[in-house]
Amino acid sequence: MTSKQYNIIKVIAVVALGVMGGRAVVWGNFITPILGLAVISAGLLYFRGHVKEVMVDERDIQISGHAASLTIRTFSWLLVVAAMVLYAMRSTNPAFVIAAGMFSYLVCFLLVLLTAFYYYLKKYGKQN
Repeated sequence: MTSKQYNIIKVIAVVALGVMGGRAVVWGNFITPILGLAVISAGLLYFRGHVKEVMVDERDIQISGHAASLTIRTFSWLLVVAAMVLYAMRSTNPAFVIAAGMFSYLVCFLLVLLTAFYYYLKKYGKQN
């Protein structure tokens, strides 16, 4: 399979998931999109394994890593600032305390998840 054929399959899969997910949400069925996402993800992984061409190079992987790191840092800082602002405005609306707490826990969860993935990949990731 060529990378062009894989990209066509990927586009068809995304469109099918969008149609199926949109229709299921309108009908109030939230299980179907989740199952569809799992099946389509597994199918795309299967097809990606059959591509005979080089799909990415080391530079793309390095750029992706830097972009992901910058995204996580930026998102974390924005949530921390939002949490502080909301907590400072708690006298305006008591519900701001709940939102500030939620943002704080989201940042903590994101950073714990990042650390866990980092150490997992460092220990068990691909070795060249």
